[in-house]
Amino acid sequence: MHNIKNSSKPDHDEGAVTRLTLFHPNQLSKMSPWQLDFRQMERGNMNTHANIRPGDLVTLLEMKMSHGVHQVGASPKNTINFGIPYSHLPYKWRGSSIESRSVVCFGVGAEFDAYCAGAFNAFTLSVSEPGFELLSYDLGLPSAIINRLREPAVLVGHCNTSEMHRIGNSVLRYLQDHSLPFDIPEQEDLILHLVAAIQADGELIGNGSEKLRSKAFERALKLMLSHIHENLRVSVLCREVGVSWSTLDRAFKERFGFGPKSYLLRLRLDLVRESLCNSPREIPIADTANMFGFWHMGQFAKDYRAMFGELPRETSRA
Repeated sequence: MHNIKNSSKPDHDEGAVTRLTLFHPNQLSKMSPWQLDFRQMERGNMNTHANIRPGDLVTLLEMKMSHGVHQVGASPKNTINFGIPYSHLPYKWRGSSIESRSVVCFGVGAEFDAYCAGAFNAFTLSVSEPGFELLSYDLGLPSAIINRLREPAVLVGHCNTSEMHRIGNSVLRYLQDHSLPFDIPEQEDLILHLVAAIQADGELIGNGSEKLRSKAFERALKLMLSHIHENLRVSVLCREVGVSWSTLDRAFKERFGFGPKSYLLRLRLDLVRESLCNSPREIPIADTANMFGFWHMGQFAKDYRAMFGELPRETSRA
């Protein structure tokens, strides 16, 4: 077992990444709040690997097992727990077959029963119950959806493929790259994408009128500009603007094709680029990035290059 500490930066409170190699998967019960009674069903010498990354709002867990296992146990208490299987082999949840792009809701401290016929790979996201309730309130999520996600053993099939792909890639990055920030904004973002994946049938689409969405957009944009030196969370925007997440998300997507979080990132990156073009070379790029709320320089450079096709130092040099 190794504990890999994250690199520190101002106002960071993310947890360590713990990587485990286990002789038996049930050993994980001693190191996590999951109650496990896993039973190997396939012949052979089984290898089990687990990666854990805790956060104030979300705790991530990845499990890999090389052989088929009957999985019985109970999810952690005081958290709302979601599972995303990534195995391509047949996977059974309480006797029902599920796909790799499905989400399993484990509920709160609820028992589960599952089986994968071969090598198994899955993620779980355990969300603080009080944190989830507060975030749901800030975002204006429908009570029907909140109650649905709290229920145990709820299978949500045929989820939005692009959102599921985004969630999987994000979880992998957070578990593999311990230098990536895993603060409240990143954790909230995971929950937003999870809800978006589940609402593939459109049940979370806001009912706000065009006039309401237009006003919400204007107020959100004004708020972004007045706090441009910060990385405002979507939940804060929704609370201050006074609309649900779905209404604000729709207001931005109607105009740009992407949501408020993506808009704010592009806006802040563009302001950094403008500053780099107009500032003397001797001013460090990190200082300019920090001015607009970018603290993780590795992620900032990736986002900048993805946006402008060049690294910040290339802009500064030019």
